[in-house]
Amino acid sequence: MSDKLNEALMMTGLATLEELIDMANVGQSLMNAIDTYTKSPSLIEDWSPADDPAEIVGDLYNRFEESINCHKAELDRLKAAEARLADLTSELDRIIADAKTAVTKACGDSSFDDLGTPSGGACA
Repeated sequence: MSDKLNEALMMTGLATLEELIDMANVGQSLMNAIDTYTKSPSLIEDWSPADDPAEIVGDLYNRFEESINCHKAELDRLKAAEARLADLTSELDRIIADAKTAVTKACGDSSFDDLGTPSGGACA
């Protein structure tokens, strides 16, 4: 083997030329993917590594975590709004029931249409 090949194998910790070629192919594939996704509208648009292209793995993980946390916060907000809406709906149902009771007491035996309007008794 040539001195340069031996030096490359020692630098990378690899044992064979085939391993070195595989590693080079992985690196080239990573660089091509980075080029593709940093040029189009995406989460990593305009991203570039400071020292090592593999930094993209950690950076993407951090962006993923930020996104998940944002979605969790939004889900919590929506759950709170849903609970408040359920409380308001229950309160509104109670108010309507009280109003129907008051109308029935004031007007005598009343029945109500689908909109809650008295349709029987003295108030009809």
